[in-house]
Amino acid sequence: VEWKVTKPRHVRVVDFDADGGDRRNIGLGAVEPTIFAGVSWAPDGSSLLFAGFPAGRSEKDRSRIYLVPAGGGVAQPISGTGGATDPVLSPDGTTRAFARTLLRLHLNPKHPLNYHFYSSTTTWVVSLASGRTRRLTPWRNGLSVAPSSFSPDGRTLLLDRGRNPDGGPEVVALDLADGRMAVLARAAISPAYSSDGTRIALVSYRDRLTVEVADGPVSVGE
Repeated sequence: VEWKVTKPRHVRVVDFDADGGDRRNIGLGAVEPTIFAGVSWAPDGSSLLFAGFPAGRSEKDRSRIYLVPAGGGVAQPISGTGGATDPVLSPDGTTRAFARTLLRLHLNPKHPLNYHFYSSTTTWVVSLASGRTRRLTPWRNGLSVAPSSFSPDGRTLLLDRGRNPDGGPEVVALDLADGRMAVLARAAISPAYSSDGTRIALVSYRDRLTVEVADGPVSVGE
């Protein structure tokens, strides 16, 4: 998803070849993609999944997951994905994993500076056939768990997990049959299985590199 700070805002989905050339804008009809949310290819390369909302709406509105042909066209909403971001499609194309985030600010009217902020991101799956959704990870303040990649056999889902204030980010493998989780890499995000399932690519922060910006130091991954 590519975006520019302009008026009106300029947001689009772009694809390109392995060398970064042959760029194409993917037509989405009357749907605008959500900033900072990923795009997922169908296993056969025929279509794309992305998070978005009808053009002209505010980003405060609930996003949902859409399916669009790889060459562009009318984006079709996926049932049961209200408030969803970060879609990932299973290898057999029958299941879609996605993230939902809950943000709440509890203010004390008598003491405005005394407030409680709740933030949690959970991972869900939705069945293409039935439209049924199922939550895979718990709601918990300070916990963020988002899907990143299915294993080629569809049995394992790689997750990005962050826990504030005591740790994260880390790459976790979730066994979809029994719900067990195993930490594969700490100080890492965005894992992706190789096509044969023997290797995982990821972004690491283990070198602890940072750059200074207006809001303070920002971690740089490798």
